[in-house]
Amino acid sequence: MAYFSLLTHRETELTRFQRVPHFDSLNVDYFALVHYLNPGNFGGTGFFRHRPTGFERLTQDRFPQFTQAAEGHFRMHGEPAAQYIRGSDDHFELIATMNYRPNRIIAYLGNLSHSGIAHLEQDIDANPVTGRLTANLFSAVRLKLFVRLSGSQSLTTEEMAVFPYELVCRIPNSLFF
Repeated sequence: MAYFSLLTHRETELTRFQRVPHFDSLNVDYFALVHYLNPGNFGGTGFFRHRPTGFERLTQDRFPQFTQAAEGHFRMHGEPAAQYIRGSDDHFELIATMNYRPNRIIAYLGNLSHSGIAHLEQDIDANPVTGRLTANLFSAVRLKLFVRLSGSQSLTTEEMAVFPYELVCRIPNSLFF
């Protein structure tokens, strides 16, 4: 599966689930690749730890505990503020960031808790020529196959578990219009 993405919603228009980090899949073999396309000083991608559970990655086994703890947190502390998450708060701890750089591709496990880190002045733009345009690709791939496909023979399975990774992308700008 693949799609293009732009940030178009003002903070006052966000749903609860757009104001907290998310995950793409509970499948441990599911990978996400985000290709930052446009030039500009846009926000990158943040990776988070859920403070009540300590979870960074969600699985089928962990999901019930996560949802129960998240709902409990909302009941005790209220709804998340009407804003994009841009760092740590009392519910989620920012543990890593990948800065936006044109033509950079980042790859990470789809069950990692993550969110785009919005720079409000630049990022909220519905124009695909000037906005924070990304190509998002998702696939279930066995880890050993992914290591071979990435061109790196030196990474062990343990090293691969420490995501995200930047993939070097040398695509000529002439391929984009």
